[in-house]
Amino acid sequence: MPHPTLYEEMKKSQYVHRPLLLLHPAIFEERFTAQHQDIQAFLVDNKRLVATHVTPKANKDGQMGALYEKSVSLELDLHGELTSKAHDLTRITTDLQQILALRAEIEAMKQELQRYAENYEHGQMMEKKLISMARELEKLRAEMANTENRTCVFALKHFPPFAAFFSFLLSFF
Repeated sequence: MPHPTLYEEMKKSQYVHRPLLLLHPAIFEERFTAQHQDIQAFLVDNKRLVATHVTPKANKDGQMGALYEKSVSLELDLHGELTSKAHDLTRITTDLQQILALRAEIEAMKQELQRYAENYEHGQMMEKKLISMARELEKLRAEMANTENRTCVFALKHFPPFAAFFSFLLSFF
């Protein structure tokens, strides 16, 4: 609808040309005002639209940020766990090496103990033999002493001059 002033002028005028209506400053002002109002309405709609679209984007960015932080946290946790497992593996490897060294040492000790046991058994057999030999020696001494006594008795009975000599010899035993 034309501006009221323009409308009045159009009524007064009998011959109105269409191009003159378009060129009239009031029409320009009216159209400019209408366009300005439309632009302002578009700006308000645009701001509302941007706000609606920014919120999901912000939510999406927030979710992405949270996911990124969670992935960084998980990565740090995994890195820590891997470091812990690596330390455990190093400790277990060291323990295993010590166990293997101890097993070798135990085996060497078993062999040494076996040699000592064999030597001990050998020593006991030797001791038994020595005891047996000592008994045999005692028996032989006793038998020898008995033989000497009988020899002396026989000599004294049958050879009286040698009696003093045998008495002298017996004094040493």
